[in-house]
Amino acid sequence: MKCLRTNYFTLLELLVIVAIISMLMTILLPSLTHARSQAESAICLSHLKNMGVITHSFVKDNTFHFPEPRWIDDFKKYEGIEQVSFCPEANGSPDSGSHKTPWTHLGESGSYGMNMWLYNFRRYDNVAKDWLRSRSEDRYYYQMTRVDEPSTTPLMFDSAWVDARPQTNADESKHFAMDGAIMHPHLGRVFINRHYDKKVNYVHVDGSARSYHLKKIYQVNWYIGFIKRDLACPK
Repeated sequence: MKCLRTNYFTLLELLVIVAIISMLMTILLPSLTHARSQAESAICLSHLKNMGVITHSFVKDNTFHFPEPRWIDDFKKYEGIEQVSFCPEANGSPDSGSHKTPWTHLGESGSYGMNMWLYNFRRYDNVAKDWLRSRSEDRYYYQMTRVDEPSTTPLMFDSAWVDARPQTNADESKHFAMDGAIMHPHLGRVFINRHYDKKVNYVHVDGSARSYHLKKIYQVNWYIGFIKRDLACPK
């Protein structure tokens, strides 16, 4: 009669297997994280494209004029706005806004902002108009037909606040908001480390959407007469 022999792993063999699995996880985890971030960035770009469609619908309904600062209220009547107002990588509880949390403003929330240089200041009251005139009225687009580079003019973008007004002469050393919100309207609201490899997503006035590295976000046409340049991106 033959004896049955049962094979067992020795302790040494188990330790080797555990070490191999740990090494594989160490190698694969960054790739998996990168892949997930790329997928979420793609969803974010899709949301921004839809925000662009909604903005174009508003513009067509309003004699080709862009909205005013209360664009959130203006857009409520358009179907689907609630589903595309948030970036999947800014999924924390809404607060004052940061690179990973949505902003809250006047009872509404979201994680995208609008280019303030597009606002239709002509709809404002006289006090607001005077405020804008003191801040380079001639740089504002306010109407679709005034945009001469729609494929490079930001419409909406990843933002720590409801809007932003970057300027060529902004001192980036004071307004970086890599990992949190800085409410300065020039650069801090858009200079946020939201996506993998220091990238943020934009939709342009012509409806095209793309990702920009943080040091390239001044290589777009923010307002009339904007001087493009690279930013000294911190590490």
